[in-house]
Amino acid sequence: MSESADENQPAPVVAPVSVTGRVGQSGTCPARAPRRTVAPANPFDVSRPYTTSMRLSLALGLVPGLGTGLLLVLVAGAGLPVNIAWPQLAQAHGQVQALGYTLLFIIAVGLQHFPRFLGAPLMHVQRAQWGAGLVALALVARLVGQPLAPGVGRVTVLVFSVLALPVGMLIAGSVFHGLSRRSAQPDSGPSAAWRRFVVVAGLALGAA
Repeated sequence: MSESADENQPAPVVAPVSVTGRVGQSGTCPARAPRRTVAPANPFDVSRPYTTSMRLSLALGLVPGLGTGLLLVLVAGAGLPVNIAWPQLAQAHGQVQALGYTLLFIIAVGLQHFPRFLGAPLMHVQRAQWGAGLVALALVARLVGQPLAPGVGRVTVLVFSVLALPVGMLIAGSVFHGLSRRSAQPDSGPSAAWRRFVVVAGLALGAA
């Protein structure tokens, strides 16, 4: 009788246990993972345009600059039997070195030093790589088109170079526009002597 009575009784119902309410073996709740904090962007970070401008500067100085210079020296000095348009290549070589390597190198270094020295971040820093790329393209076009035979192709390449070069210089130089007005440095006194130096250096580079 007792066995039949036990069979007729309903099975006990076990209440579900919430997983979120579990505690550890020590009786304490498990520690939550720490929240990740995102560091604010550095307003003085110019790593990408700096890298682009510096790479273009070194590329122009090594490949078309140094390479063309060595070729000109070997032809004129060592008597290398190669028929090239020496005067045209010499002129293009000088422009590549002065306006390509030197100018883009100054822009790249200025991106790092001027904002930190003046205590004012650059506003449109991406213009530096646009202008540097256009300057490099214009100088390569000048180097390729200068020794070509007279014709429509030579005129087209040289016209593009003549127009693209100043436009690229203006775009790259516009990065520093207004930086002096937003500077934390005083407008007069010994600490303001850098302004005259920049003006003289810019005029000397433009005259060259």
